[in-house]
Amino acid sequence: MGRKNLRIALAELCKTGKKTANIAKIDKPASVCKTVERFIETGESENHPRNGRPTTLFTPENIQKSLGQIQCNPQLTICKMAREDRDK
Repeated sequence: MGRKNLRIALAELCKTGKKTANIAKIDKPASVCKTVERFIETGESENHPRNGRPTTLFTPENIQKSLGQIQCNPQLTICKMAREDRDK
């Protein structure tokens, strides 16, 4: 059973009124407690959104730009492409 399915199963057990101590026999007690607390707070078993800066490297614009550079000069290396971008 995958982690996501396990979280869903733990949330369902919580909905039915099972005590956390009984649910903890299924998985690690710390994992069960976190999952049950998250379910009680938010009403769902999904993870919280991640903090921090979003990734900007693999945006559609950057991919198209890189493909264009490669099509213009197929012998261009990644290091040379990065150097050209940095020097601009």
